[in-house]
Amino acid sequence: MTCLALSAAISAAQAPPKFSVKPDLLTALKWRSIGPSVMVGRLVDVEGVPSDPSTFYAATAGGGLWKTTNAGTTFEALFQNEGSISLGDVAISRSNPDIVWVGTGEHHARNSVSWGDGVYKSVDGGKTWKNMGLKESFQIGRIAIHPTNPDIVYVGALGRLWGSNDQRGLFKTTDGGETWEKIHYINRQTGVIDVMLSPDDPETLIFATYQRARDMQDSIPNYDPSVKWSATAGIWKSTDGGKTIKRLTEGLPTVRYGRVGLDIMGTNGDTMFAIIETELAGANAEQIEAEMAKEDRINQTVVGEREFAASYQGQQGDIQDKQGPKGFETGGVFKSTDGGESWQRINSITQRPFYYSQVRVDPTNDQVIFLPGLSLMKSTDGGKTFVNSGRSTHSDHHSIWFNPHNTEHVLLGNDGGVYQSWDAGANWMYHSNILASQIYHLTVDLKEPYNVYAGFQDNGSWGAPSRHRSGRGNKNADWIRVGGGDGFVCLVDPYDPDVIYVESQGGNMSRQNLRTGERYRIRAPREEGEDQRFLWDTPMALSHHNGRVFYCMGNFVFRSMNRGEDLRKISPDLTRTKRGSGSAFAESASNPDVLWAGTDDGYLWVTKNGGIDWENVTENIDIRLPSYVSRIAPSRYADGRAYVVFDGHRSNLDEPMMFVTEDFGATWKSLNEGLPQGSTRSLAEDVENENLLFVGTEFSAFASLDRGQTWLDLRSLGLPTNSVQELVVHPTAGELVAGTHGRGAWILDIVGLRQISPDTEAVKPALFAPQTATMWGSGPPSFGVTYGAQRLSTDPTPLGATISCWLPAGTEDVSLEIQTVGGKHIAKIAINPVEGLNIARWNLRADPPEGEQNPAPQSRFRRGPRGQAVAPGKYMVVMTVGKTKITQEIEVRADPGR
Repeated sequence: MTCLALSAAISAAQAPPKFSVKPDLLTALKWRSIGPSVMVGRLVDVEGVPSDPSTFYAATAGGGLWKTTNAGTTFEALFQNEGSISLGDVAISRSNPDIVWVGTGEHHARNSVSWGDGVYKSVDGGKTWKNMGLKESFQIGRIAIHPTNPDIVYVGALGRLWGSNDQRGLFKTTDGGETWEKIHYINRQTGVIDVMLSPDDPETLIFATYQRARDMQDSIPNYDPSVKWSATAGIWKSTDGGKTIKRLTEGLPTVRYGRVGLDIMGTNGDTMFAIIETELAGANAEQIEAEMAKEDRINQTVVGEREFAASYQGQQGDIQDKQGPKGFETGGVFKSTDGGESWQRINSITQRPFYYSQVRVDPTNDQVIFLPGLSLMKSTDGGKTFVNSGRSTHSDHHSIWFNPHNTEHVLLGNDGGVYQSWDAGANWMYHSNILASQIYHLTVDLKEPYNVYAGFQDNGSWGAPSRHRSGRGNKNADWIRVGGGDGFVCLVDPYDPDVIYVESQGGNMSRQNLRTGERYRIRAPREEGEDQRFLWDTPMALSHHNGRVFYCMGNFVFRSMNRGEDLRKISPDLTRTKRGSGSAFAESASNPDVLWAGTDDGYLWVTKNGGIDWENVTENIDIRLPSYVSRIAPSRYADGRAYVVFDGHRSNLDEPMMFVTEDFGATWKSLNEGLPQGSTRSLAEDVENENLLFVGTEFSAFASLDRGQTWLDLRSLGLPTNSVQELVVHPTAGELVAGTHGRGAWILDIVGLRQISPDTEAVKPALFAPQTATMWGSGPPSFGVTYGAQRLSTDPTPLGATISCWLPAGTEDVSLEIQTVGGKHIAKIAINPVEGLNIARWNLRADPPEGEQNPAPQSRFRRGPRGQAVAPGKYMVVMTVGKTKITQEIEVRADPGR
C-alpha cells in the first residue's frame, strides 16, 4: 500500500510527485444529498403497468429511473449507477411486467441533453440491470416489446446528436437482446424517433425516422437544432415484423419533415395518429404555393413572417381550414383509419415541434386526444379543436400514459416531474417526492450553516440550507425560489449574504435582496448597430478582492464597480465566429488584474492588466478541434497558474480535456491521464491543499491528490452516475458541493481527504486535524408536509464533531478518546477500524457517569442518561494504536446563530 501521512505543502514552484490511493480505501466518506425534489426536472417518459396501474415508472432526462408500487405515494430510485442514467425511454413487457427495458441517452434534441451507452434490461422489476448492447446508439427514441413474446423487442436508435454514426435506425431482437438485427437504416445522420406495434397484430409496426443535429453554439434561434428537417424523415410501416418495410405517403406532407410522433388506438389497430413537423410550419396558402414552386428547396429557407406561426417555430392550432388545399404540407396532427395506408390532417397544431411532437389517444375513445407540448393540449372532438388541459401543472410536457382499464386515470411527465389524474386531466396531483432535479450551476454563501443556491433546468433558481441545526435532512419547504426561467449561475455577495445574483437564459441577469425584496435588473449597454450575443448559460462572477465588482460575459466582457450597475465593456469581441458567445469567465484569486475568458466556439483569453489588453492563448493548447470552454479556475496559490476544462461533446469529441498552465497560458500541460471517456464539465481547486483538485465529468466526479496527475473516481462514495456540472469547495466548512444535472445537489466532507499525502517512511497510522465542531442549538420549526408517506427528507447531517484518521491494514488495537488540554478524560469515541480512511463521531458530550453506560430502556418520551454537554473551548483528540499515541487539537464552539 502507498505510504501515507501528514506532510507540509509542496512548493508551488515544483510539481508534486505522482500519488494516489485506491478508492476502496475511502469508503468511509459518503456523499450526502440535499435535494431538491420540490421540482423533479425533465421527465422523458412515464409508463404504467396495465395489470397493476398502482405500479408505474418515471424515466428522467438525467436522474435515472424511478418506480412506485403504491400509486406514487413513495418512489424508489432505480438505475442509478449504470454507465449512463440519462434515459430516452422505458418500456414494460405486457406479458411479464417484471421485464423492463430502458434506452439510455435522452431522445430530445435539446442543447443540454446527455448521451447513453445502449439499452438495458431487467427481469426483476428494475432491481438489477444488464446492458444488452447497442452501446454506440447514443440516444434512444423508443422501445417496443412484443405483447406476448417478451424476447421480441424493437429499438428505435436516434444516434449521435453532435455527429454521424452507423448505429442508427430500427433494431430488432428475437432472443431477448442477446443479438440484434438492423432492420431499417437510411444513413449515418438519420435515426428512429418513434416505434409502435399494432394491438391487433404485433407483426404490424409503424415507426418514424428523424434527422437532427446540433453544432457547437446554442445561439440558433430558440436554441433549436442546426439540422431538424430532411427528406429522410418520414413514417414507415411493416406487416411482417420488419422483413419488408414501406414508406407511408398517402395524405401526408410531401415536403421535408422534422420530428414525428405516433400513437395507435389500443382497441383498434387500424386507427392511428401522427403529429408531424415540417419546414413549412405557420405558412398560409399563398406562402405554401410560393415555397413549393421553388426549384431548389434543399436549403432551409424562411418565407417571411408566417401568418400562422406559433412561438418556438411551431404552428397555431385549429386553423386547418384557413391554409388552403395544401395546408397539410405545413404539418400538424394526422389520423388514419386504415392502418396507415392513407391519412387526413385533423388539426394544424404543433408546439415547439423539435422538442415535443407527442400524440396520445385514449385507447378506447378516438375522440379524446392529448398533445404534450409547451402546454398540455386536449381534444374531446376527435382533434378538431384543442384546449389547454394542464393549467395546474408545470409547462413543457413530454409523456402521457392512459390506464387501459380506466382511461380517466392518466399519468403525465413534464419538466416539473410526475403528475397523476383520475378525471382524464381535469385535475392533476403532483408527486414532489422524486429526487431528480437538473442543476446547471451552484454557489454557496458564508452563513452558518451555509446555504446552497443553484440554477435548474426550466425551474428557475432556488436556495436551501446545507444542513439543519437539528441534523435532519432537507424537505421541500426548505427550498426557496429566487429566480425564474431556466436557472443558471447564482452568486452571493460576500459582505451581505442576503444579496444574491441570478439569471435565466440569454443573459437575463438580476440582483435581489432577500431581506428587503429589492430587485435590480442587470443590463449590458449596447452600442447602436452592435451585434451583442449572450449565451443560454451566461457567465457571471463577483470579484474575490472586492465583492461590489461584478463581471458578466457575452461576446464581450463587461464589468461593474457597483454590483451590476453601470456595466462597462472591458474587452473586444472575444469569439471565433459570428455566432459565438462567452461560456466561461474567472478572475484570479491572487491578482485582481488577471482575468480569464473562454467562449463556446473554442477561444481562450487572458488579460494581466484588468482588461486593457487581451491575449488569445488557444493555440498554445493541444486540442484536436475548437471546443466549448466549460470552466476556468485560476489558482489561488500561484499567479500564473490556471486550470481550464473544455467540453468537447459539441465538437463530437467525448474525451476529457483538462489542462493547466503555470505561465499565464504560454504553455499548457494535459491532466487527462486516468480520466475515463466522458466530457469534462467543471473544476474546483481546494482552498487549503493546492495539490487537491476536483473535476466533474459527464458521468462522475473525480479527485486528484497530486494536482491532476492521477484521478480517483468519487462515484464509489455514493454519488449516482451523473453529469457533474458544478463543483464548489466551501471556504470554511471543509465540504465539497456538487451540482448534478439529474440528481440535484450533493455534499462531501473533504477534511480527511485534503490531509492524505505521501510519506517516505514506513506505513503508519495518521490522525487528521479535525474541523472546528459547532454545538448547534435547536432548529426552527419544520414546515411543509409533516404527515404521510409522501413527505420527503434528504440525507440527515451528522451532528457533533467528525474525527478522521488513516489506519494501515490489519489495525485492530485502536482507540479514540477526547481529553481536556490538560489530559483529563472526557469521552471515549467508538471506532470500528478498517484499512484506509476511518471516520468517527463525537456528540460533544462527556461520557455519562460510571454505572450509567447501559441504562434500562426508557419510554418513547424519555431518554436514558446522557453525559453532560461540554463547554465551548479547545480539547484534545487522542488516538492510541498499540503503544503509539497521536494527538490533534479540536475546537468546540457555540452556535454562532444563538
